Amino acid sequence: MTTLNKILIGVVIVLAAGLIWEFYHTKNLENKLAIGEQNKAALMDTVRTMKTKNGELESAKLALAGSVNDLKKMSEDLAAELKKEKGKVRIITKTEIVYQSKPDSSSAIVTVHDSVGSIRTDLDDSCRVFRGHTSFILSKGIIKNPSFVVEKDEFNLHLITGLRERDKQLEIFVRSSCPNVSIQDIQGAVINPNDPLLKPKKSLITWRDAVVLSGGLALGFFLGRQ
Repeated sequence: MTTLNKILIGVVIVLAAGLIWEFYHTKNLENKLAIGEQNKAALMDTVRTMKTKNGELESAKLALAGSVNDLKKMSEDLAAELKKEKGKVRIITKTEIVYQSKPDSSSAIVTVHDSVGSIRTDLDDSCRVFRGHTSFILSKGIIKNPSFVVEKDEFNLHLITGLRERDKQLEIFVRSSCPNVSIQDIQGAVINPNDPLLKPKKSLITWRDAVVLSGGLALGFFLGRQ
């Protein structure tokens, strides 16, 4: 093999390596751009509430994405919650919900016997069961020494939450079958910046492109030498 051939082969190898490096560099750049766009939209987003086909209320908000250090800059609340966890966390969410009972779901019954009275309070709806009573002494029309006792107070809240892709963006959704529950705030983040969920669907340069171009250069060189 002549010195010229060795030089040309070296050139082909360098060009092939350059194409492969360009592939990885482009993929990394596209991934960073996708994460940047996701975070910009998420920081500007607010909780959106809508009704599903089944008549349930569903709230959603775009999720943040990035490394642990990135999360510290974007959301102190999520970063603080993440610090409490052990092990590798891929997705973290924080949801603030408010329950408000309906006025017609509660009842109160007052009974008085020999100056000793009682007010019984009951609340029963699809999300909460409450039982309690207040005992007191009635003296000359004045209530004295009231004492409240809670017999039962149970919440039955079913929350469905998850991460999904909608309109090429990742969002956290929370759904509840309880009509008395409202979602006040949603925060969420995908911690791993290399997560497949964050990678662009199409790349400017694919792995196949890099291999085909590299192989084409090599084949063209050897055919040209014959």
